[in-house]
Amino acid sequence: MNKRAFVTLCVAIFVAMLGMGIISPLMALYADSMGANGIWLGLMYSGFSLARALMQPITGWFSDKKGRKTIMVAGLAAYTLVSIGYAIAINMYQLTVVRLLHGIASALVIPVAQAYVGDIIPKGKEGTYMGIFSMSMYLGMAAGPMLGGTVSDLYSMNTAFYIMAALAGCGLSLLVIFVPAIAPHERINKGKAAPMLAMLKDNKIKAISLYLGARGILRQGISAFLPLYAVKTMGLSTLEAAVLVTIYLLTEALSQLFMGPIADRFNRKALMITGAIFASALGFFLNHMGNSFTMLLVLVPIAIMATVGRIPALAYNVELGVKYGRMGSSMGITNAAQDLGHFIGPLITGWAIDAYGLSTIFYTGSIAGMLALPLMSYWLFTREIGYTPEVAAEASPADPPK
Repeated sequence: MNKRAFVTLCVAIFVAMLGMGIISPLMALYADSMGANGIWLGLMYSGFSLARALMQPITGWFSDKKGRKTIMVAGLAAYTLVSIGYAIAINMYQLTVVRLLHGIASALVIPVAQAYVGDIIPKGKEGTYMGIFSMSMYLGMAAGPMLGGTVSDLYSMNTAFYIMAALAGCGLSLLVIFVPAIAPHERINKGKAAPMLAMLKDNKIKAISLYLGARGILRQGISAFLPLYAVKTMGLSTLEAAVLVTIYLLTEALSQLFMGPIADRFNRKALMITGAIFASALGFFLNHMGNSFTMLLVLVPIAIMATVGRIPALAYNVELGVKYGRMGSSMGITNAAQDLGHFIGPLITGWAIDAYGLSTIFYTGSIAGMLALPLMSYWLFTREIGYTPEVAAEASPADPPK
């Protein structure tokens, strides 16, 4: 395994996600200042996620065919330019367009970076290394809201957007200089990889996709709408709301470091189901918390339980990428499912805000998680019916660079 490439990619993604996390506590308030109602807020968040959902299977498939580094470089370059777009947008319509472009740029980075890591992970250590990589992403997103809230309170929102652009540029530089290109997967070159449609029939891919989709609804409700709820209902400042989001994301990030080895040693199906049950159930209590302390008493366990389910799902994803000879496609499909949850969640939540008020803001994610649980469990424990390439048993990922 090329450890320098792994570490550098983790650092580059951390820096890029730090910039992205800066705007997390600001977007709803920024759009609200432009006159956006609940539905329009939902559209802006959903547009970002829909663009990602549509693009990620394509970018994942393309990276399997042509290699991964060039696509990631293009994505981070686009991140840098789009970040400036937030600062120069003058109304909610322009802001929505920027969000769409941001979603496309993100689709060029996240699933392809995950596929790169999946290519070089040693067999049997999928949970450990995907946990470390995922932690680097979440640490960036966790530190970002605190930085964004502080900069916004001390200076302005536009300053936060320019810092976001600078951080994306730093991540791009690290990627270009230190992460080597690796050849497309050897089975892709020989034409022995599974068709994309056949992968979609695999029960484990369906279970992972359903889990991540339902989890995306709950997570987006927290990361996108918690600042608005905290400011308008709980009477907190922008910075205090950012602290809540930061602690939630930081807990989720650090939990992934410890959860990785557990996912390599224990039953991954049981872990996924356990995480899904408890994270969804706890979400019903969020609307009843009246201050920062009691809110954290619920947010922290939700973050931990989400990780209990997520890391085994990512480990399965790596195994499936090897099995089908399409690591990028495997990551793209399941990431797209998660972003469909991110797309649906804000729309439903925005409608609930307009119809019933902010008191209903977190229910949609919990209900979605509970509804998904039976079918996800069925797919996890039933026989796989997906296509398996003849070379799956003996093939391994392409040799990593040395």
